[in-house]
Amino acid sequence: MNAKWFHQYNIVPANQNEVNWLLLGEAINVGAARVSDQSVNLMKWAIENNLIMVVEVLGFSFEGDMSYSDNEALAVAVEHNYCGMVNLLLQNETVDPTSRNSYGLMKSVENGCVSCVNLIINHEDVDASFDGNICVKSAAKLGRKEVVDYLINSCKKLAGMVEGYKVKYADATKDPDMNLAELIEELCI
Repeated sequence: MNAKWFHQYNIVPANQNEVNWLLLGEAINVGAARVSDQSVNLMKWAIENNLIMVVEVLGFSFEGDMSYSDNEALAVAVEHNYCGMVNLLLQNETVDPTSRNSYGLMKSVENGCVSCVNLIINHEDVDASFDGNICVKSAAKLGRKEVVDYLINSCKKLAGMVEGYKVKYADATKDPDMNLAELIEELCI
């Protein structure tokens, strides 16, 4: 069944989800130009529902705007820890991981999603130590040890850290009673 079949038999969609699937079918059957006024709505729907293949078709085949509303797509993907979607969005040159004051990275840190943090940190436009190492400090304050471990050990060099911070971090974290937030504050210059 496709959109033509629905139109031919005058089938009315029951909800917005069905409308979106019909619009997508219409875009595939007759081309994106006929549904271009709905492309942002389709993109939002696909991202909110983690429909990676749909976003890929809309974004790359029909050149849909993956960076709509000041990179809302990336913000939504990281809010839900949709790592596959984050990866796909970052492959599109219009998506800016530093927009909204690096919201995507900060939200990934807040959620404790090391995979999303990794994807964003490894983007060429992102500096892991921006704003006085706010990412590692926030992760420590929130008790996101896995994220702190990743940032300390995987980033080539965090600017604004004391000499030998990786060794000092490794030694300090052997103590089960250490305060992660205090430790990171000590390691930051």
